[in-house]
Amino acid sequence: SDEDMRRPVLPSGWSAVQLLHHLALDDERFWVRAVIAGDAEAIAGLSENAWVVPDELSVADVRGLYLREAELGDRALAAADPDAAPAWWPDFLG
Repeated sequence: SDEDMRRPVLPSGWSAVQLLHHLALDDERFWVRAVIAGDAEAIAGLSENAWVVPDELSVADVRGLYLREAELGDRALAAADPDAAPAWWPDFLG
C-alpha cells in the first residue's frame, strides 16, 4: 500500500519509496544516463538529494519515474561502448 511504501522500515530510517526515488535519480539518471552516456537532459535534471521525495509525488509517480529512468538507462547502456571513459563527470565531485 502507499502507506507501507512511505513507512520508514530500513535500518537507515528510509522508506521503500525513498529508496525507489534514490535508485531512479542517483543510479539510473546520474550514473547511467549522465556519467556513462553524457545525456544533457539527465545532467540538467540532476537532483540535489534524491532521498527526499517531493510531497506532490505519489508512490505511483515515483514508481513511474523509476520505470522511465530504468528504460532510458537500459537504452543508454545498450548504446554505450564498455571500453569508453565516462562521457561526463560533475565538477563538484573533483
